[in-house]
Amino acid sequence: PEREAEARSEPEPAGCRAQAACLLGLRPKRKRLGAQVWKLNAPNSSREYAACAHTEAGNRKGTLFLCKSCAHRAHADVNAAEVLTSRGQVGEAAWRGVGMPLNHRPKPRLRRRKTDVGAGSAPYATAA
Repeated sequence: PEREAEARSEPEPAGCRAQAACLLGLRPKRKRLGAQVWKLNAPNSSREYAACAHTEAGNRKGTLFLCKSCAHRAHADVNAAEVLTSRGQVGEAAWRGVGMPLNHRPKPRLRRRKTDVGAGSAPYATAA
């Protein structure tokens, strides 16, 4: 990431580092408590109302959330947290529905280069 940031001549966003640090900090706590950590799809979570699922850009104005569909009022961050919570619950229910498979990363296979030693290549050719 640092090389990419240098190549772009832009500083790396602080949010990326903070998110990575947060996830690294959660890992031991998650294992100790036996909790799941879900990566959620966050776009439009601050524009969607948690109860009626109506999504519109005009629903949020600063810290005020006013649903254009049902006229519900709430604090925008509280509503976004409720939307993300419901998305996490839907994801967990789907995960449990398929038997709770573990998401293991495959181990990389170590491949050795095959050398053509003595196979008739020019540097190793023998005189007959």
